[in-house]
Amino acid sequence: MNEQWTYVGVATSGQSVALAVARPRWSLYRGGRRPRGEWEPHLLSLERRNRDDAVRWLARAAGDVRVPLGEEGARPVLLVDRSEIGGGDLLVRALERELDRGVALRRVRTIVLDVTTRDVERSPGVVARRTVLAPLLDAIERDCLTPPRSPHANEFADQADALARRPDALGAREDLVRAVALCVWAIDVEGHAAAVGGETGALNVY
Repeated sequence: MNEQWTYVGVATSGQSVALAVARPRWSLYRGGRRPRGEWEPHLLSLERRNRDDAVRWLARAAGDVRVPLGEEGARPVLLVDRSEIGGGDLLVRALERELDRGVALRRVRTIVLDVTTRDVERSPGVVARRTVLAPLLDAIERDCLTPPRSPHANEFADQADALARRPDALGAREDLVRAVALCVWAIDVEGHAAAVGGETGALNVY
């Protein structure tokens, strides 16, 4: 892992799609006898688009060298939460059609996830909601996650505050939080794998 790895968290809410883009940033902290460090999430953008526009945006960004997804040396990873019945499945189908039509998205490592409220063992494509949310809650509590300038920044703060107060609550709109949580979780998983000399692409265990 390095600071060129780019993660895109995608979560649906009906016909709208929340898109969060983040990169890992190495942060030193002092603890014990010597300075140590860890990978922290650095949010680059946060937005909400309708489904078709979101897919077009992803395709353009993956082929544009001026933006993080497409720039030279980037290692883009797309994390799609398909757990919402209807919206999640329709988004996945739209992404599959785009993959058939063009080549830009093919360079992006795409991981489709069912984020379930149940506690689950590791299995392809399935991950527990609490597992995804835990690194985000930790980042919020330690105040190491700064939302980027965005028309949705205040709404994200409200969703994050509601999540921190009632992490077990279901039913409230939390699409922005879920999109960001996917990025923070991915950086946490792959950052820990890199720290212990593990293989790159640790997320493939899910």
